[in-house]
Amino acid sequence: MSLVELKETDFLSISLMYASKHNICRLDAYHLVGLGNRCFLHPDGVERLKELEPKLKELNLKLKVFDAYRPPQAHDMLKDRIPVRGLFAETARKSLHCHGCAVDVCLTDIYDNELDFPTKVDAYTPEYAEQLANGVSFPYEQHFKKADYAYENPADEQAIIHRDLLRGLMESVGFEALSYEWWHFNLLGKEKYPLIHFSVNENKECSFIPEKE
Repeated sequence: MSLVELKETDFLSISLMYASKHNICRLDAYHLVGLGNRCFLHPDGVERLKELEPKLKELNLKLKVFDAYRPPQAHDMLKDRIPVRGLFAETARKSLHCHGCAVDVCLTDIYDNELDFPTKVDAYTPEYAEQLANGVSFPYEQHFKKADYAYENPADEQAIIHRDLLRGLMESVGFEALSYEWWHFNLLGKEKYPLIHFSVNENKECSFIPEKE
């Protein structure tokens, strides 16, 4: 089994948040480990996303991917960077991104403009990232509560409609939502997907090696 590289199409755009410093950790982890801004996913996930195409086209929408496969060494870098519990799994083994069977996504219009959601993906803003870098986590933790599906507020009615629309679309093709992160979706049957180790050679060729049970 090998992961499949996701490419942009007329219904799919890719903007890997951990392939730049514009993320809650302010860390370009994917370039540091050699993955760069390439986006990979288990073949099962790629097929599920393809099933979304007619549904999205009917709505004149696109899906934007912020994260998919995450090398275990990149996961460790990110986890150790900020102190907020719950944003990153305790270990790479517990992160389904590191198994190649999870994605972080949002909806956009056909011009790649993100629809309104209760928060940005990862509840990111430059201000919160700055506070976290200085050890101030409480404001971000309070804001992060808006990422939960239990969050309701008439002032965010349209954002909540978009949140629920995204969930319905993803679940219709075989993903399951994470209750406290509106942007995160796992493939159904996630238990069958092994941890995938990552390496890159001197020619910058990526290798993905599933861990044997």
